[in-house]
Amino acid sequence: MSISDVFSESLREGLRKRYGRLPSAAFVAIHFNRNNKVEKPISQETARRWMRGDSMPNYKHFYTLALWLGLDISELMKGSPFANQHLVEQPGTLYSCETIRMANWLNSLPITTKSVLIQIIDSLPVG
Repeated sequence: MSISDVFSESLREGLRKRYGRLPSAAFVAIHFNRNNKVEKPISQETARRWMRGDSMPNYKHFYTLALWLGLDISELMKGSPFANQHLVEQPGTLYSCETIRMANWLNSLPITTKSVLIQIIDSLPVG
């Protein structure tokens, strides 16, 4: 089984857990783009290729998928060369497992609670 097949299987499993069924590629693209704050939007075709295992997302898309579907990023990356790393790399950035866990926790909160926490964090001095 190829890396993209393992990823595709993990993605489909995450979608089934979240929605109780396997949604269409159009649905995945729309909802992914609503949750994606970092990268340019994906097309229905891109979602279809991910779901079929024809291609894999970049690091930023992996991160968005993990947050959106409430999955541990290592679940999405099963079988990839990065699966056993303790740090998740994005170009120019390293995310520890704790950072990913915190982001998953924050994503699970109600929007009003998230907004308050983000305001508090933004008001903290940096450095």
